[in-house]
Amino acid sequence: MSSSKIGSADYSRDRRRLSTLHREAAALLGNEGYRVLHLSDPHLAVTPWNVSIADVTKLRSRNFRLWPFSNSFRPTSHSAAAAEAVGSLAFRHRKALDVILLTGDLATTGSLPDLQVARRFVLGPTQAGGTTLHWNGGSGRTLADSGRDCYLMPGNHDRYKAFDPQKPYQAGNANFDEVFQKEWPVGRGVLLFAPLEKPAQIPFAILAVDFTLPDGNHGCGGGLLPWMGQGIVDPPLVNALIEKTRAVRAHYAGRVGIAWAIHFAPTFAGLSHNTQLINEAQIIRAAKAANVMHVFSGHTHIPRRYDSPLKGPTIHCAGSCSQHLCSPQTAFIHSVCVAHPNAVSVSSIRFDYDAEHSEFLPDLDSLTTSD
Repeated sequence: MSSSKIGSADYSRDRRRLSTLHREAAALLGNEGYRVLHLSDPHLAVTPWNVSIADVTKLRSRNFRLWPFSNSFRPTSHSAAAAEAVGSLAFRHRKALDVILLTGDLATTGSLPDLQVARRFVLGPTQAGGTTLHWNGGSGRTLADSGRDCYLMPGNHDRYKAFDPQKPYQAGNANFDEVFQKEWPVGRGVLLFAPLEKPAQIPFAILAVDFTLPDGNHGCGGGLLPWMGQGIVDPPLVNALIEKTRAVRAHYAGRVGIAWAIHFAPTFAGLSHNTQLINEAQIIRAAKAANVMHVFSGHTHIPRRYDSPLKGPTIHCAGSCSQHLCSPQTAFIHSVCVAHPNAVSVSSIRFDYDAEHSEFLPDLDSLTTSD
């Protein structure tokens, strides 16, 4: 069976076929290494299914029939159905997973209400002390129900300040650092997530860096509201990332595999000027110099694995797992194998949200391996 395409008749006749697809996906990834569920850009908010004015314009230009939306001056938020399916995906694969990695844009904006919804979804179990706790008023599972640690970092949306007509959604909001103080205690800095370790295997560590703009004055002009979608590679943060990478290697006497996590996918082809990572070539050169050959990213809402220029790292861009109107809504499970410290391979399978069946299904033809 090479495809996850399922007709409604098949689905109603034999739901067990869905479980078979997930088992086949797990088998393709094998049993070696560390299993990482990679999610990005869920865009969670108090109000699901909100459609921004920019997306309204796009849909109208395609004669798309619009459903009611609450506030077109807010960015497009999440699909509650897709978000609940993300929680179910994590729960289904919980026994095989070692960790869940979220590479930014957890919330639609940096407002406390939006960030609190994101926190409940990521860290709040639906059952606590015999009480059912619903993260969004619905009945879907949260990521916490999987029982796996969640490594998370901010994206540009998580740093949006309150709406200002003069300069909408400026960068630099620190609410994320308050809401996720324990999970992200470094502000606009560099964080080493707890390294993954297993008997008879070389440890694997992920270091994350926050390249969001420090404020709305740091965006590079040339388009409409560039500060909303851009990031910037700051030399001090690059230096800190390299130093922490060296420190991790020293701690393990060189016997550790390392990858980096950056919200903004560097050197992603086809991005508009307003959504690019400023000075992105610097992080590619830094990764190559530090012998880091894998970077986990998001931001673009387009799932893609690609090799960066100059024989730099492979970029694993997850797309968006639950933003409303995003197509496809995707998640990845990576199997990370560390043969020796300088030989880290990542095998990946993409899961696409199937609205008809309200769950993520594996695309068995999407398996890729990169060294």
